[in-house]
Amino acid sequence: MALVSPAKALGPSEGQVCLSEVLQAAALEARDLAGMGNRFQGLVAELMAASQDANGSEQIVEAQGLDFLVQRLVALSSFLEALSPTLSPDWKVNPAHASQNLTLDQSVRRFGRRAEDRIAMATKPGDVDLF
Repeated sequence: MALVSPAKALGPSEGQVCLSEVLQAAALEARDLAGMGNRFQGLVAELMAASQDANGSEQIVEAQGLDFLVQRLVALSSFLEALSPTLSPDWKVNPAHASQNLTLDQSVRRFGRRAEDRIAMATKPGDVDLF
């Protein structure tokens, strides 16, 4: 079997980006989701405090699941961030096909653009998502 360079093995060269950039985008996505989870934790705590059954142990255990979710997302983000710089710059992928499975516009933009564009987009003030 002939050896094939990683760049050729991973698909057509048009639209390819470094795999490390894709992992960085995934890390940023996981970090953003963890931040959203943290904000939801505050809301859940307020709702539980206002509830008459706020002392129910089952509700407290369920609410702790949100904290566990946030911790796992932060850990995943850290893992991907640490893994990304170790990859060869020759390893390239075209994220276009995989990003078709993403349904949220913000996620599609994040995974469909180069790293510089994603960083600029993530730090641009004034963006609001309404639904």
